[in-house]
Amino acid sequence: MSRSILAFAAAALFAAAPAFCADHASAAESSGAAGPGSATPSRSAQSGATSDQQKAPPGFVLLEEDVVYMTAEQPQQHLLRAHEQMAANNPKAAAAELRMAANYIKMQEARPGEIGKQLLSPWRQNLEKLASQVSKGDVKAQDLTKDAADTSYALAKYFSERAVDELKNKHEVTAGYDLSAAAGNFEQALAWSQQKPQDKQVQAIAESRSASDQLITAANLAADQSAGQSGEASPASSKQPAAGTSGQAHPSSQANTQNASKAADDLLKSIDSLSSKFSPSPAQQRENTGDHAGHASAGQSGSSRSSQGGASK
Repeated sequence: MSRSILAFAAAALFAAAPAFCADHASAAESSGAAGPGSATPSRSAQSGATSDQQKAPPGFVLLEEDVVYMTAEQPQQHLLRAHEQMAANNPKAAAAELRMAANYIKMQEARPGEIGKQLLSPWRQNLEKLASQVSKGDVKAQDLTKDAADTSYALAKYFSERAVDELKNKHEVTAGYDLSAAAGNFEQALAWSQQKPQDKQVQAIAESRSASDQLITAANLAADQSAGQSGEASPASSKQPAAGTSGQAHPSSQANTQNASKAADDLLKSIDSLSSKFSPSPAQQRENTGDHAGHASAGQSGSSRSSQGGASK
């Protein structure tokens, strides 16, 4: 997999993850970057693997795609925190958590391909508008729970479809992280919607997590071996493959890839089997729930999607 460099609005990125961005801002400062409008150098550039220095447009920062997919669990974490803040009667803090979740989802939208825009953009926009309503105290806790369930389902479908496609194209490492995120978001979608998972769904989630671990472990071992053969240290090998591996696992992991492909296919089938239990779009959700107060002024465009958030039936 060739490394993709993605551009993000600096203000949104720093608002979404202060600690994460502070770390990368320090790296930018040490390399002589002028500020948030300058490009954050990629790890490969910092390690001397390439002399190319891509420049971000003013007001943007650059991140490698592998940094983005390693933040895949963050939207769910902030949805959970938003719910906790709502339960504690702290709507402004809940709204801030929703905005953080939306910003992390926006990072996923920036990844190559149209699937992020198709599946995630409407739900990200819904969270942004919901945050404004929450901060004013216009949203009830049960309304937030429904939004979290439908958003989690859309994330599960997004990550599972990415994983299936990535495995077909031999992008094992990326698929490993996306498969894990798909399993986690599907599990949370069931929890948010208070649905008891069936045995086959529990099995699909467990097998996906196991396959994800195998893919990532195999790639890390291959990266360590490659570094050992070249006599170079591999400080990032615990998290990602070395720059020269192109995001692919070692050929000896072919069995792992086959198992992962089956796990990803089975998980996507399980997700699609519950499409009728979740709203295919924010507009449809509001129609199904009677335009409750929290969404009456959201101003959604209501544009239709062919397969958003599990719309296929």
